[in-house]
Parts: sequence; C-alpha cells; structure tokens
Amino acid sequence: RQDATQALIAIGSPARPMLITILNDPKQDWFMIRNALLVLGHVGIQEEDIGRVRKFLRHTNPKIRGEALEAAINLQARDIEPILVRAIRDQDAKVRRRAVSSLRQVSPLSRESMAALLEIITSPVPEDPGEAVAHNRTTAQIIRLLGVQGESRDLKQIEDSILAVIHQVSPDKKGFFNFFSSGPDQGQKVVLDAAIETLGKIGGPHSEEYLQQLAAKESPHAELARTALSRVRQRAEENTPTDQSIEK
Repeated sequence: RQDATQALIAIGSPARPMLITILNDPKQDWFMIRNALLVLGHVGIQEEDIGRVRKFLRHTNPKIRGEALEAAINLQARDIEPILVRAIRDQDAKVRRRAVSSLRQVSPLSRESMAALLEIITSPVPEDPGEAVAHNRTTAQIIRLLGVQGESRDLKQIEDSILAVIHQVSPDKKGFFNFFSSGPDQGQKVVLDAAIETLGKIGGPHSEEYLQQLAAKESPHAELARTALSRVRQRAEENTPTDQSIEK
C-alpha cells in the first residue's frame, strides 16, 4: 500500500482522474476508497476536491472516515474547525484522537466550537465500562487541548467546566476529597491528571481552593496538585499590580 500511494503522490495532479473514478464508484472496495482519499489529500485541488472528500466523513467504515478527515485537514478545508469538532463525537477512538490533535492548530477556537467542546466533556459518563473508558480518554484529550487553546474570554467558563468534570468522575458517596485519597480507577485517573494539569495552566482562585485541599491529602494526585497550585499562585502574583504601578 505504501509504495503504491507514494508513487501516486509523486505523480501529483495527473493522478486525480483515477482517484475521482475510484471515489465515484459505489461498489469500490473500502481499502481502495481509503487509499484514494489518502492520495487525494496530497494531490487534490482544494475547492474542487474537498466536496468529494466531505461525503466520506460520515461513511460507515471508520477507516474511511479517518482517511477522509485526514484529507480534509491536508486540503485545508475552509470549514475544518466544525468538521473537527463533529469528528470528536465519532464512535471510533482513532478518529476522535486525530480530530482533537488537529484542533490544536486552529486558533482561536470559535465560541461555537468552545461551547461544543465544553458540552462534550461535561456530558454524563456512560454506564457501559468500555464506553466509559473511551469517553474518559476523549474528555482528557479535550481538557488538555483547552489548556493551550483557551482564550482569555473563555477561561472562567473552561475552569468551571473542568471543576464540574472532576466532581462528575468522583462518586458522590465517597465525597470529593475522600475519593482522591482512596484512589480513582485508571479511566478516572486519565481525566483527573489532565484536569489538574490544565487547572494549573488556566485556573484562578476557585481552582486554587480545590488544588490547595487536594495537595494536602495523601493521594496519588497530591504532588501533581502541588505543582498545579504553584503555577496558579505564580500566575496570580505576576498579574497583581505592584504598589508603584498602582501609584502610576
């Protein structure tokens, strides 16, 4: 596969007619469609070929959806941001990971995208164990993304949503900080690691309160919480005006 696709990529735009023929054939084997999308993402013409790619973003085969997403990214689709946000809800973990990773290149995120991401991370954790693991991993990826993509106008909303996620993954019957002391399961740990680190990057006084209490506990997250708490306090000090600046 690699040799054949690389050869077609090397041919460039003259390979397009053959690729288009493959993509227009409803009886074509799935792997041929996948390979055609891969090559088209490198040799395609943005305005003409992005429409061809778009129809495969909702294909039943996740490998085709993933390659279509990759092609849309490579062709620099004008509406790539909403395409990526929709892909984060994909049933396939690889598609979701690629979408989150690519959103790091989109800055700043629109308010619509930000709202959609916050809705995803604060949605209830599925009861099915397998679905819960997938949900937690995606949530953790998005939280880390928000730590680098959040605009100043959105930081309070992001902070509140992340704190809500922390409460959501901790069983009420244990109590919030008792839960940390007893130790979360692996799926919850992935979310909590991302949440604590991100609060260290963007959190304010509300985060400081939680991190301070968590840092004082004997738990697997205590050291991480202390590091995050230090970053929150350092940022607060840097943003506090000095006496001289106030006089000026």
